Amino acid sequence: MRILIKSVFTLSVFSFTACSLGTGDSPSETVRMSDQALATLQIFPQSPLADGTTRTASLTAPVTGRYTISTAGTGNADLYVRRGGPATTTNFTCRSAGPTAVESCGVDLALGEDVYLTVLGVASANVSVTMTMPDIVAPPADAGTPRVDAGTPPVDAGTTGNRTTRPVFPSTLIVAGTSRTGAFTASAAGLVTFDSTGTGNVALLVNVGAPVAGVMNPTCSSDGASATERCSVSLAAGQTAFFGVRGVAPTSNAALTVTAPAGSLVVDPVQDVNLGPVPADVQAYFIENNSGMMHLRWHTVRQWDRLTPAALASAQLQGWTRSPTQEGEAGNGLQFLAMHRVMFRMLRIHFPQYANTVFQGWATVPTDPRDPLNPLPFGSIAPFASNMSIAVTNLSSRPANFASNDAWGTYLETIFRPVPGNPRATSTDPTVGLHNYLHARWTDAGSPINMGDPAVNIGNRLFWKLHGWIDQQWSAYRAARGFSDSDPAYTKALADAQTEMGMDGMSGMGTMSAASPADVMPIREMFTSSSQ
Repeated sequence: MRILIKSVFTLSVFSFTACSLGTGDSPSETVRMSDQALATLQIFPQSPLADGTTRTASLTAPVTGRYTISTAGTGNADLYVRRGGPATTTNFTCRSAGPTAVESCGVDLALGEDVYLTVLGVASANVSVTMTMPDIVAPPADAGTPRVDAGTPPVDAGTTGNRTTRPVFPSTLIVAGTSRTGAFTASAAGLVTFDSTGTGNVALLVNVGAPVAGVMNPTCSSDGASATERCSVSLAAGQTAFFGVRGVAPTSNAALTVTAPAGSLVVDPVQDVNLGPVPADVQAYFIENNSGMMHLRWHTVRQWDRLTPAALASAQLQGWTRSPTQEGEAGNGLQFLAMHRVMFRMLRIHFPQYANTVFQGWATVPTDPRDPLNPLPFGSIAPFASNMSIAVTNLSSRPANFASNDAWGTYLETIFRPVPGNPRATSTDPTVGLHNYLHARWTDAGSPINMGDPAVNIGNRLFWKLHGWIDQQWSAYRAARGFSDSDPAYTKALADAQTEMGMDGMSGMGTMSAASPADVMPIREMFTSSSQ
């Protein structure tokens, strides 16, 4: 049964009917609103909604503008809204599916356009439904201030009544498939509304308690055909909501604001990355010591035989020279493990306060693509490769498979097994190269701390989670094989790594005044364009 607003401009009183679906027959309800209350319309009064049952309605817009449909009450109910056809749990324009009965969805409608809503009971709930729409009644002649459409997203930051609106980021170019992400922590309990405005087409996702990337069902999503989107979530004081504004059109320009209960609103820095950067003092240390360039050089000289012509020329301009041991050759596995181990040792000396946080590895490799603590780029839910799952088991549980530290490290690091005349030869074992696979899995070319770029990825917390897990597994392997820390080959590998990375004495990493990230862009591009 459709709910039809019967007059557009000529009547000062509207009527409509509503019905429940999935809960048995119920009498029609008629709601009459005077012309002084047209901005907010009650669709359903508060009434029981059992688990798994729905209430549905449809409306015809009496005026072009922003329409916000909201639920309130007790228990848990989800709201689905769709333009042009019935809204379902799999076909909707906007969804709001938080853990309570307080939900909200905003859509832009043209005059005469139909919008459909479905309210789904999740846990026994008592729910009311209202719609806020542009006020179509002309203001009285003596009105001092023109009326504003009730659903228009706020533009200017400021405080009105007990609500505060603040900008999150100004109009920003967002290309298709990329996202602006961030987090917001409310200082007071209440409804928090995110509004995007601009040109092009973006989708707005908001998730309470965990980043939106990798989450199949965020708390709220708004994905219309424009850059004007709205999501509302209910937050307790101190609770955090994470947002993502994802480009849908080839190019869009979008701005984001947030409206919350008046008072301070903690706005975390907006990041274009899936996980946050390392703390500012650690990042400053990396910049001062040019640590990213040292890390890039270490890997570049071991990829020498596979460098593109442009990358080779760039490396030679920096005065870098080929390593006698290339990635995948005998001996490089131990070198790889030793280099990262001495980096950990140095950083834990300089930053003991982060030893058990920033520089602590995963307990287990996050193979679930929806892991909220380790989200994949752009909301990807790509499954973890089955051959790499076998590699995780081999490395963590089967020490007898590997005769030496070098064999363990080479198996872990790379698919490449260069031979004379063919530096690009690869292993026939499909389970090798977990390290490079993990870097590629979290690579985000638009990120300033892209996991695929050795010049900057040490500034990403995920880098240290990944390599922390490797370092922990290496220690477990060595213990299982009964290897001694006084073994000459082991101690030499650590000493060589300290020298090569400029960490003798552990006072810091050596500086490289001749190189900067811009100087070696062809090398960085080679790494980020490679899957292994």
